[in-house]
Amino acid sequence: MKKLIAILLLTLTAGSAMAQHNHHHRHHNHHRGYHSGNNWMAPLIIGGTLGYVLTRPAPVYVEQPPVYVQPPVYVQPQPQCTRYVYQDQYGQVLREEIRCN
Repeated sequence: MKKLIAILLLTLTAGSAMAQHNHHHRHHNHHRGYHSGNNWMAPLIIGGTLGYVLTRPAPVYVEQPPVYVQPPVYVQPQPQCTRYVYQDQYGQVLREEIRCN
């Protein structure tokens, strides 16, 4: 930023020095009869370049997010089991059985 300000100040002071020099030069050049109006080109180019440098947007770098590949996970449901108890007429357990789907 300091370099940019220094360049801007140098450009402005150089432009004013050129204007003073051309004014002094005009008095000594009597054979022309008029002053050339082409002294605006250099400040225009310098100012345009400076304006472009100051106003251009900063480059945007887009980094793609990493891609993670994961194998599918299969969750098997718990089997539904039913307990069967076979009893006789007096309530004694004859047999016990567990069936799962």
